[in-house]
Amino acid sequence: MPRSPSILPGQIVVAVDGGGTKTACRIAYVLEGGQREVLANGQAGPSNPRAVGVEQAAKAIQAAVRAAAQAGRIEASEFEHGLFSIAGTFDAKVRGALTERLTALKLATNLVVIPDLYPLLDSKSNRPSFGLIAGTGSVAIGRNMRGQLAIAGGWGHVLGDEGSGFAIGKDGLRHTLQMLETTGAPHGLAAVICELWGVHTAYELKTRLASFTDLKAEVAQLAKVIVEQAQKSDMTAVGIVLKAAEDLARLVQQLRVRLDITESAIGVRVSGGLFSNDGFFLDVLKQALKRAGMQPNLQVLSDPTHSVLEMLISGFQPKQYHLLP
Repeated sequence: MPRSPSILPGQIVVAVDGGGTKTACRIAYVLEGGQREVLANGQAGPSNPRAVGVEQAAKAIQAAVRAAAQAGRIEASEFEHGLFSIAGTFDAKVRGALTERLTALKLATNLVVIPDLYPLLDSKSNRPSFGLIAGTGSVAIGRNMRGQLAIAGGWGHVLGDEGSGFAIGKDGLRHTLQMLETTGAPHGLAAVICELWGVHTAYELKTRLASFTDLKAEVAQLAKVIVEQAQKSDMTAVGIVLKAAEDLARLVQQLRVRLDITESAIGVRVSGGLFSNDGFFLDVLKQALKRAGMQPNLQVLSDPTHSVLEMLISGFQPKQYHLLP
């Protein structure tokens, strides 16, 4: 991937994070010393080209940029640089097609499209870095000092997504169904889930599951409740949460092996709904990583667009990244 021309103080830049649900844009003014002043934010619909197609993805990205430009009363022609972190662009052909379309739309004088996992990595250093997403699904990315990348997880809820919100919710539902079918009298975590969904029997629970139009999202939403119950020392919930953390730690360990990273002190940047609570699950994950022989420095990235902007302003472009097969 080519390195874009130098980013200089006084320039206006645009950073975009796009996924399967929404597209967020942030416009900033570059200051001295790598600092920036955020001028405006904008949002539009989904822009994962794998899900909506390249043309629709480009339209959503353009809409998000326009929304931000209008909010900040900025002319789009003023954008010197643009970094577009978009889900579904690991394939070079897809990424190239989207880049070509965004260039035609003149969203920035110099623009680069990267996969949405890249901003999880530390762009300020060439040291080994890891990124971990644990939301509805789960996936991890790692980079070694040679610029090699590897991905672990991201298989989807049918084959994988261990450690995700869906996996936690599924385990909670399995426990609830087993208790209903065995005793007919749920208690503890099972009782909480039954009350939340307004069911009293296994049949009612299965009927409720069959009624959802987005089953994956509904199941994943149970993760918040299960984590809360784990905080209250419900031992079933504790076991489910511990298993999820161990599964996520295993993804990071797989990347260490794949990338031949021997040092145990590692930086891991995390994102996703499981890390949006009061830090409880983050602490559980940290302990799981330590049990796996690592000394993790964890950082929660609550705003993906901020991370994209950080990568852009730093002048870092992953032109030497090589994704291992």
